[in-house]
Amino acid sequence: MPHPVRGDGSQRTGITTQWTDTLGLAAQPYFTKDIFFGCSDAALNTGLITHQGGTLKYQLSNNDEGFRRCTIALISLKTAAADQKTIDNELRYRTAPPYGPSAAGAAPLRKGTDYVIHSGAGSGAAGDTSWGCTFNRQYWNVHYQRDCAFGHIGADGIATNASANNTNPLNNALVATGTIKIPGAGDMKSFATKEEMGGAPAVQNALELGLYDERQEKAKFLVVISNGISGDNEGLFLGLHVVDYYRAVV
Repeated sequence: MPHPVRGDGSQRTGITTQWTDTLGLAAQPYFTKDIFFGCSDAALNTGLITHQGGTLKYQLSNNDEGFRRCTIALISLKTAAADQKTIDNELRYRTAPPYGPSAAGAAPLRKGTDYVIHSGAGSGAAGDTSWGCTFNRQYWNVHYQRDCAFGHIGADGIATNASANNTNPLNNALVATGTIKIPGAGDMKSFATKEEMGGAPAVQNALELGLYDERQEKAKFLVVISNGISGDNEGLFLGLHVVDYYRAVV
């Protein structure tokens, strides 16, 4: 965000942009983003698009009977540190789909530098936290942060039956649901021509701008930090739906 789906000509047929979630899960190695409800040819060919903002709806669900705490946040880099931190943390490491940070190297956010947590009995692992986290606001703008607690202290099992007494199915001991407002990220302008790249002298449109044309401080990152483990097939699951709004000058 706010980088749109790629508009390399084939976008007219509905090609999607793929984004890594950094976990490298075989069942879901990436998320996708595409245009829906259509747009005009003039909007596809414009040289100026403005990101108006958007909404991100999420649902976290837990199937571990133990007490679990996690932090979900939407963050972006401070302007002064954006270029260097993007390089140091490899936030734009992938040059081919799925785009995003490196999943093979170090974590995109560095514990002790980008955030701190309560780390249990002296361990340095993020998995020991029981109290959420605090982001380093010297480097990061925090647009949204929520600490979610799942389960109950001392619980040793989960009842899977549906109960009419559950008055809030969207937020309870096993589920956390919410909406994040995505701030507008400004203009995406295209000044380059295909002639500069050795092609015909045709103006490049704004949708053809790549991820690496975006200013580093404009990018927004959805972050989840949890003390959960998946070795026993018990884990924390995230579902989300993001809608970004763009205004094209035609």
